[in-house]
Amino acid sequence: PDSPRIPTALIGLAQYMISRGDRAGALQVYRQVIDRFPTDSARPRAFVLSAMVQLDSGDTVAACRSISSTDSSAVADRFLVNKMEQIGAEVNSSRRI
Repeated sequence: PDSPRIPTALIGLAQYMISRGDRAGALQVYRQVIDRFPTDSARPRAFVLSAMVQLDSGDTVAACRSISSTDSSAVADRFLVNKMEQIGAEVNSSRRI
C-alpha cells in the first residue's frame, strides 16, 4: 500500500508500543519511518521520538545520534523542538560527568 497516511500510522503504532512497554519494538517502527519515508514530514518526528525512547532507556549515545540526524528546521511541531532541546541538554550534561 502506498497511502500517505502510513508514516503517521506507524508513529501511532510506535507510541502504542511504548505505552505497552515495548521500547525495542517502538524503536524498530521509528526506524521504519526514518528509512522508508525519507521525504515525509513524519521522519523528523520519528528521529525525535526515537531519541526520547533511547534517552529514557539510558542510551545517551544513540539519543545524541538521533538528534544530530534531525534537521531542527524540518521540525515544525513546537513540542518536538522543545523535546529536541531537552534531549540535547541531557546529552550534553551526561558528557560532563
